[in-house]
Amino acid sequence: RDRYQRRVREPRVREMETRRDYLYSLLQAAIDNKQGCTVRRNGPPDGLDVLPNTLSVVLCGIDAARLLRAMDKTVAASAGAACHSGAQLSVSRTLRAIGLDNRAAAGTLRLSIGRETSDADVERAAAAIAAACAAQLS
Repeated sequence: RDRYQRRVREPRVREMETRRDYLYSLLQAAIDNKQGCTVRRNGPPDGLDVLPNTLSVVLCGIDAARLLRAMDKTVAASAGAACHSGAQLSVSRTLRAIGLDNRAAAGTLRLSIGRETSDADVERAAAAIAAACAAQLS
């Protein structure tokens, strides 16, 4: 089992972390400070203790639920926190616990990277999100 960890699992984890961070950098480059929208990563300030495959960002000035509808299944993503039921209209306790107000929580988008996710997939997702943000802000 330890050999499996070193030989197979650890490189996969590093690849997912790299792609997750690449997605964040693309979102920042395409969206941050354009048309009044900013992109901020949710999680600990040091970036440690986060899942290697998950990116949670606040798209300030964006309604994430509306953004998802506009992308119409182009990007597999969700609004809010993983532990939050879509039926609830309030801010999830998780997002509240990390200090988000209602507006930031409403702009939270959660994206996941899989083992088979390629750089091209990440680039397409970032472009689709940026286009949907631009449309929402125009």
